Amino acid sequence: MQLRNAMACAVTTLCLSIEGAHATDVTYVIDTPILSTLANFRDIAGISTLYGGTGYSNSVAYDGVMRTGVFYRSSALSSLSAADAATLAELGITSIYDLRTTSEIAAAPDASVSGATDTNINILASTTVTATSSAYTSVTGADAYMTSMYDSFVTDASERSEFAQLLLALAHGDSAALIHCTSGKDRTGWAAVLLESIAGVSSSQIMTDYLATNSYSAATIEAYYEAALKTYTALYGATVGEQMAEAIKEIYSVNSSWLTSALSEVIAEYGSMTNYLTEGLGLSMADIYVLRAKMVYYNSLPGQAAMHGNAAAGAALLQNLQNSSLSGNYTAFNYFLQSAIDAGTLDGMENRIGGQVHADALAYLMNQPLAVESAIRDFGSLSAEGKPAHPVWVSVWSDITSASGATGSANSKSEDSGILIGTTHRVSPRLTVYGAIGSENQRVESAGATATLDSVQIAGGARLAIGALNSGTFVSGMLMASEGTYDSSRALGDNLGTATGGSHQWLYSATGMLGKSFKLRSLTVTPQIGLRYTQARINGFQETGSELALDMQAVKHDQLTARALVDLDINALELGKWTLTPGMTLGYEEALNSPTVTSNGSIEGYGISQIAAYDTRYLGVAALRLAASKGPTSAEIRVSGTAGHHGAASLAGSASLRYTF
Repeated sequence: MQLRNAMACAVTTLCLSIEGAHATDVTYVIDTPILSTLANFRDIAGISTLYGGTGYSNSVAYDGVMRTGVFYRSSALSSLSAADAATLAELGITSIYDLRTTSEIAAAPDASVSGATDTNINILASTTVTATSSAYTSVTGADAYMTSMYDSFVTDASERSEFAQLLLALAHGDSAALIHCTSGKDRTGWAAVLLESIAGVSSSQIMTDYLATNSYSAATIEAYYEAALKTYTALYGATVGEQMAEAIKEIYSVNSSWLTSALSEVIAEYGSMTNYLTEGLGLSMADIYVLRAKMVYYNSLPGQAAMHGNAAAGAALLQNLQNSSLSGNYTAFNYFLQSAIDAGTLDGMENRIGGQVHADALAYLMNQPLAVESAIRDFGSLSAEGKPAHPVWVSVWSDITSASGATGSANSKSEDSGILIGTTHRVSPRLTVYGAIGSENQRVESAGATATLDSVQIAGGARLAIGALNSGTFVSGMLMASEGTYDSSRALGDNLGTATGGSHQWLYSATGMLGKSFKLRSLTVTPQIGLRYTQARINGFQETGSELALDMQAVKHDQLTARALVDLDINALELGKWTLTPGMTLGYEEALNSPTVTSNGSIEGYGISQIAAYDTRYLGVAALRLAASKGPTSAEIRVSGTAGHHGAASLAGSASLRYTF
């Protein structure tokens, strides 16, 4: 749609821009130029102050306002001057619809307008309404004739067909259009009534706009009256001449009773204006919605005022897209938005449109170091004999994490599983190192969308004993990196298809801890403190498969976390040939910088930011484990959970199985 909010608030319009969900209302000023050689020329959007209007475009139902610079109306262009023709071109008018008969056009053809095409839609081509002599000799006769003409706009199938042709042409157009007949008041007036009805203008305002012809064309009407009075007085005398001049004046004016009669016919024949448009003219709701979107901007959408967070951002994007090429055209988006306005609900699209899943995916990706650390815990320790306690090992785990949307984001969930294969080596009497390679698969769900992250992981670490091997002070550290693919799918619903995308993701993390082991009678207590730094990124990509597919910027986040952990290891229990070692871990982590992960995307140049639901500044960790060993091999089952909070709650559960030999 080239108009883009009526040519982006162009020459004839002053508009106030929108910012966010609670925006300053857009206002359009009616300052259409006055053309000296074109009577009744005006913007359908409203009446200028010069002719008794407010000077602003009409308000419509559902908190909408008429756009200016979309559809204009006027009398015939037969006397148009070159200067006024240039003004029409400057207004961006490229389509002119002439509603006159062929004989009217032959008698007074339109002057040309640069860059504009002139299309004849002959409304009265097959009309059966004819003027009797009384129409020109008395006001009563004139009223009767004009009333019958207006009624025929509703009752005559041929005329309805021509009006349908006009509206469809306007719906399929992509630039400003001018509609006119001879005086720009009856055929053009009824076309304007139909357009304003589609827009949602109130019945009282429609009548006011209709009657404004008497102001806009006052000089022309008076000129016709004076000419008729002079001519008919000379022919028939003062009394008859006056009566005939008044009849002519009536015909060249407009009368509320004519429009009232036609509107009554609409109700009598079809029950409503909508039925007249769909049944009488044969328009579809898609046609009506395209016309309405061209003419109306909605300052708020259903339920928008009460929204916050991601939902508010999504509603603001939907609102902004009214000024994009998706609006005012035959698109799934246009049909969705206009029908949502009628229904009074956005049907959850405010959550689905923003791509929150991309922010959530990165937030959950940032959890990989926790999962890997849990999987390799204790593999850097030494046995009492100074040998690696676990020379070769395999660890398999599965996690489920969920987060509420209390911060204004939709609830989210992550399911992930992974496997690591590693080995531990003694470098010196007090230093052990370990390394591992593996993979992890994560599936993230939020706001009706899913994303999968398949990662290859490399991890390595060391443990340096400052005191005794495993019963004194030590420092430990872990480095890990993961890279892989990212794929997402957002089912948008409402015939808007599924937006899919793919990209590359990576993560790096470093952890350093200082701890000390205290051996008590029946257990070993190992408190630790330290820091972890993690940086992750999902590269930018363009979604496909939907009109609301997002052009996603890279999502990147880094986080520094302070950590405190305590391991409680109960002394081994002998059970036949098996040795059982139970234990538990309690921990607390706090982000030292913002834990909030935000994604940024755009549609048609309009941006949107979304915040991940998984957003934990404070994180508590608890894990129970039970190791069973027999000879050189051992197996361990570990069950852990985390609970976090940062405006929203998050919970995670994990189960892992570790096998060493």
